[in-house]
Parts: sequence; structure tokens; C-alpha cells
Amino acid sequence: MALWESPLTRFAASFRVATGVCNRRENHANGAAILVYHGVVHKIVDRSFDRYSIDVQTLAQHLNYFKRRRKVIPLSTLLHAIAHNEPIDRRWTILTFDDALESQVTVGAELLDSFGQLPWALSIPAGLIGSRNTVWTYSLRILIVRLWTAPQIAHPVVPGVYLNTSTEADRLIAADMVIRTLLHDASDAVRAGYIDRVVASVGRDRLETEIARDGRFLMATWEKIRAAMCAGVEACSHGCEHLPLNSHIGPGSIAREVEHSRRLIAEHLGIAPTVFVLPNGLSTATTSAALELGGYQACLTSNSGRVKAGAVPMSLPRFDAEYGLNILKWHLANSL
Repeated sequence: MALWESPLTRFAASFRVATGVCNRRENHANGAAILVYHGVVHKIVDRSFDRYSIDVQTLAQHLNYFKRRRKVIPLSTLLHAIAHNEPIDRRWTILTFDDALESQVTVGAELLDSFGQLPWALSIPAGLIGSRNTVWTYSLRILIVRLWTAPQIAHPVVPGVYLNTSTEADRLIAADMVIRTLLHDASDAVRAGYIDRVVASVGRDRLETEIARDGRFLMATWEKIRAAMCAGVEACSHGCEHLPLNSHIGPGSIAREVEHSRRLIAEHLGIAPTVFVLPNGLSTATTSAALELGGYQACLTSNSGRVKAGAVPMSLPRFDAEYGLNILKWHLANSL
């Protein structure tokens, strides 16, 4: 369950579901819903590290609801309908899982199979697969919140400015600020240099040990991804190292994230993906053009909304789905 759900939000969503408001609105909705999930955990235990996870019980509630009230289809079916200007059923639901985590191709895949092998798509940061590392945003959170022992940490882009890290609460705030800044306001070189310095201060062995011990952010292996594909999972590119395709990214990094990731996936899985999933939902006109030149036919964003007839394939919206079922219903019903 998403941990930013307040009791008031849960109550309001439950009231709307119980009174039939969501169902009535849903019956008038137009367009398919692409949903995005990240980690799949047995239990939510940590508010800072489980913010992008869903627990097995909540995901099972989602899947049971989709089986009863909606129609889970492959991503490729929706893309075919868009390309051929075919009708889009308002019940269509597409399940996507970002980051290619171990938990997705094991715990998540097993649960999806138990509901009749529901189709889903996996967004793969190809350069990280099988490594002892993980997505850099996860690494930084572990480094700052769990492993940083100094009372301060340097601001990532403002020289001479330091962030307080004296307490766990301070480290949580500092981690959020550092990640947000590196996502939106830093060049490739600045981001890479900052992360390298933090890793050097803590120790790469300590970081890799903590990633393995924690388990939530372990990357899947190519072998397990291939096994998932044999069961019908669709592979999408999620970049090479999950770098943000923002206004600061250089041409070399664009080529690596867009083109090299596609080649790596083709090399390991035998098929070149035609769908790119934007890391952190960031893009510019330059990166959008690079995606089309790189052989992609569709791009999934982090913008919330339904996919309707006439949708632009290179800018398809998705719903965050890591909520309790009633809140997810509320979001789906309020996006007409």
C-alpha cells in the first residue's frame, strides 16, 4: 500500500466506493488505464524505503478486482488499437512494472500467474541487470539514510552548502532533497561525480552488502527475465542506467540510455523492445526525438490519465497504482 495515503484520504475514497460514486463515474469513463507498479514486498515495513512498493495482499486485491470488473490486456494489444484507430474499451487495464527488480520476476510473477497468467510488461534498465548495484535513486537513499554517519552532507549542486544529517529524520529530508536536485537540476557529470563521492565516503562494499541484505532493490537477472518472457511478459526499455532524460543530459548519455539499452535487451532476450519507459517520467523534445530515431514506437510517461482513441503513442499516460484498492478505484474514476 502506498504510504502517503492519509487516514482522511482512505476514508474519503472508501466512502465514494461504498456509496457507488466511483462505479457510476467509472461507467462513464473513456479510455484504457495503464498502471505502474515497482517493488512487490510481503509486508510494508519502512515508510522511507517502501514508498515505491506494494505488498502482496494489496496487489492481490487489485488483481481480484481487475478480474471481476476490468479486462487485463497486453500492452501490445493497446498499442495495436491505437496504431489502427480501433475502439479502446474503457475496461482495458495494462499492468506495467518498472525497474526489473528481483521481487517483480519472483514474488510478483508468481502472484500474477495465480490469477490466470495475467499479462504484464516489465521496464528494464538494461545496464543494471544482474549487477550488485541498483537504480541510483535507491542507492542514494540507502547511502544517505542507512550508511551515512557524518553530521552533514554536501549539497549536490551548490558549493559550500551542506545539509544536516545528524538524525534519521534529517537524513530522510536530505536524501529527498539530494535525489530531487540530481533528477532535475544536475548534468550527467555532476550527478555521477556526486554519487561517486558519496559511495567513496561510505564504501562500495558496504553499499552492495546493504543492497543485498535489504533485498527490496535487488535487480533481476537476465535468466529470470527470460523465464518471465517465456510466460508472456512483454519487455520494455527503461534506459541503460535509469538516468533522467532531462534538459541537462548530454548526447552521449542519451545514446546510451536510448540506443544501447535497446541493443543490450535484444542481445540478452532475443527481441529489441519497441516501447521505452521514461525513467522518473522525465523527457525533453531532444530526448523524444532520440526515442523515435532509436526505433521505439511508443513511450510511457509518468503523467496520470487514461489512454483514449487518437492518443499519441510516444506520450502515453499511466496511473501510479501503489495504493489501497479503494484509493486506486477513486483515481481511476476521477480521470474521465
